[in-house]
Amino acid sequence: MESRKPIGIALGVIFFSAAAPAVIAADYHSAGTEQPRISEREARELGLDRVPQGTVRAARLEQRDGRLVWFLDIAGYNNRSRQEMLVDASDGRVLESHARALEGPPRTERNSG
Repeated sequence: MESRKPIGIALGVIFFSAAAPAVIAADYHSAGTEQPRISEREARELGLDRVPQGTVRAARLEQRDGRLVWFLDIAGYNNRSRQEMLVDASDGRVLESHARALEGPPRTERNSG
């Protein structure tokens, strides 16, 4: 009987560990934190539509002007340019886009709406 006790404890630890993420997720939702409708993957695809041969260097969810947005940092073909983009996390609109070549000042596009 002594050999079964450690197994029972191990199973309890496994069960508790599996249940812990659900509790954390429930706390996250109850805290009122908004969930994005546009996933990180969708935001990356939208960014790469504008920079077709680019590489997404960074993608993070941010709060800007009371709105949830994806911030994308995209390196252009052969790292000759950089594109920073804000994608609305609720509808996928590109809100702002800053492009800059390795030489010269940055160019800015702003979409109003």
